[in-house]
Amino acid sequence: MSHTTVNDVIKGRRIPKLETLLLVVDALEGDKEVFKTLWQDTQRSDDALPRASGSRTAEPAVSFLSAEHVVAHHHLAETMFKEGSYEDTERQLDLVIAAAQHNKARVLYTRGYWAEAERVYREALKTRRHLLGDEAQETLVTRNNLALVLFDQGKVDEAQFEHEAVYLAFRELYGEDHEMTLACRYNRARILHRRGRLAEAEAAFRSVIEAIRRTPDRLILLIVQNNLGRVLYDRGDVRAARAEFEAVLSAQRELLREDHPDLLRTRHNVALVLRSEGKEDEAEREFKDVLKLQRQVLGERHAHVFDTRHHLALLEYDRRRFGLAEEEFQKVMDDQAELLGAHHPDTLRTRRNRALAMRDQGDVEMASHEFRAVIDLQEQTLGSDHDETLQTRRNLAELLHDRAESGSRVSPPARMVGG
Repeated sequence: MSHTTVNDVIKGRRIPKLETLLLVVDALEGDKEVFKTLWQDTQRSDDALPRASGSRTAEPAVSFLSAEHVVAHHHLAETMFKEGSYEDTERQLDLVIAAAQHNKARVLYTRGYWAEAERVYREALKTRRHLLGDEAQETLVTRNNLALVLFDQGKVDEAQFEHEAVYLAFRELYGEDHEMTLACRYNRARILHRRGRLAEAEAAFRSVIEAIRRTPDRLILLIVQNNLGRVLYDRGDVRAARAEFEAVLSAQRELLREDHPDLLRTRHNVALVLRSEGKEDEAEREFKDVLKLQRQVLGERHAHVFDTRHHLALLEYDRRRFGLAEEEFQKVMDDQAELLGAHHPDTLRTRRNRALAMRDQGDVEMASHEFRAVIDLQEQTLGSDHDETLQTRRNLAELLHDRAESGSRVSPPARMVGG
């Protein structure tokens, strides 16, 4: 195996595949049975916290993690303790704990444990607000990250309110093009995308890209560029989306491992384009290869894994294998409903697509019932004018029109919205 793989196992950056771990243990003359037991225990503990399904784009968001505040407050606490200022020492140690909580929540968020991340962020935010005030950088950083967790749990209104307040505060403190203000601008663009305001989202992402090009942070630039590609894809400009995805993928392969989650997400997006171009076999191969690596790196119940499974079900629908598509949508929807709830936009999107599969198997009554239920929930969650709500309403209108014209006949299957 490669030096990078061995190094990852020894450094403990992530849980390796069992066969990879045992090869390294054997080479180092360790007890393979002991490490197999440890590995199995880790898998059980890894599932102890509920995970959340992905957002519409499921792209990494810009958030902040730093050991700087932990070290700085701890150093002050040591100094104050030696001086006999015990009350001030306690205050600094409380800030050390808050900084550590912030960093722990950031890791939980990255791994997909969104409900747990929200709880820990709120604890850190309460301490920082009490001891530092609302306008302190540390408070704003935690508030920014809390907004990301809210967004990915479908609490878009609350997330937008928090993002707007943090953006205005950072702009006042640092100016429009400071890295922290840019991070907020990027996160605001993601909300525009989720809300279906695609033209505004495209303009916002392009504005952020133009500003980031003047900084040395190439990886952040690629994340934003990937999101721009998804907006172009959702707007129907598949050729422009492909150009963005291929440019990002080429650059990522110079900077990242082949199994890095960001690189895998770009390959996923390339597969979206292949499906849109009717290259179903190529798209399936790419999705399956990406899914295999995502499961190894991220685990079975991660945002990106859910999204890739959803798109593999869409391919079955494209091939008119409606029964198999419905079965796969049901599995994804059950996972989403358990982890996020029945009202989450991702759950509703999968439920809508399952209803289309029902319709095209001739189960018109059940499909009609499901479309109506999804529309009711989408209007509550997203609003009546959101593109997802409008899409489901069109699906229902087509079904009712066909039933009125011919009774039992239904229209040819429409191409599903991937989401």
